[in-house]
Amino acid sequence: MNNAKIQLKQIIFPKSSLVAEPQMEMTHKNVELSANVSTQSALVQDVDDAFVTIISVETTTNIGLNINVECQAVFVVDSKIDINFLKSSFVTLNAPAIVYPFVRSFVSNLSVNAGFPAIILPAINFAAKDREKE
Repeated sequence: MNNAKIQLKQIIFPKSSLVAEPQMEMTHKNVELSANVSTQSALVQDVDDAFVTIISVETTTNIGLNINVECQAVFVVDSKIDINFLKSSFVTLNAPAIVYPFVRSFVSNLSVNAGFPAIILPAINFAAKDREKE
């Protein structure tokens, strides 16, 4: 599968919530953000040539605005996926790195379109994050 053709087929956000605390501060102070980002990948059920990368984000801010989202991105491969491919760096590092900018944009647009300050998730170096786990 070294030269497999891989295509990002679909991105959906099946779960999202924006909660503004009742005493939320509507000031113009800088938004301080704490974000917990997790990723996982799995085979698409009943299909042997696709996998899904799931990115979950939970945020809290100093102004009382909290956003939680789950993004599911389906990638299609031109051949059957095996367990070795699921453990490959493409699945564990590259796929999340491809999908994460969509998650950042979604979170920012969600906050702004709801009338709140832009919540901008930090950039993530998934390769460095993976090295930290080792």
